[in-house]
Amino acid sequence: TTRQALTMLIMISIAAALFYGFCYASFSVFLGTIVDQLGYTDAQRTAITGSYPLGLISSCIIAGILFDKFSAKKLFMVFCILLCSGALLIRGTATAFPVFYLGMWMFGVSWGFQGVGANKLMGLWFSRKGLNNANALWTACSPIGQLIGFNFGYMIVTNVGGWQNLYKITSVLGIALFVLFIFLVKE
Repeated sequence: TTRQALTMLIMISIAAALFYGFCYASFSVFLGTIVDQLGYTDAQRTAITGSYPLGLISSCIIAGILFDKFSAKKLFMVFCILLCSGALLIRGTATAFPVFYLGMWMFGVSWGFQGVGANKLMGLWFSRKGLNNANALWTACSPIGQLIGFNFGYMIVTNVGGWQNLYKITSVLGIALFVLFIFLVKE
């Protein structure tokens, strides 16, 4: 396994922990607060909760087709890291229901691209012998991020000034990850 393969694995693992672990879990933790602060109805709460699985479902097949035809690195960067960063920024700034819903749906779309894209990138960078270990590592990072979100989410949000600031900060961290991915992960 080369240094490049390990770099790519670390970058994908960070994305899995930050986005699809911590940000996913923290939404569940803060859902009641979000709904109360934004004044959403029970129906809107239900719609928001279902919007990211809808985005995930709607993107998986498209992601599979695109990852078979185009650069896996570029698709992962744009549709996983950049799109998720934008979705988190929307989540952190939106007050109107349709805009918040869109941010949640975009988060789901990026999640679909992450799962498909990470598997594609792992297959390109790791031999059959190391592939299962690489897939196990990045897959484990999502629940690690979820544990952090579930157990420390309120403590973290208290220190950053609220759930909206938390999502703005994770969006900025995502942009930083995007820039690092450009420079550190080769095609």
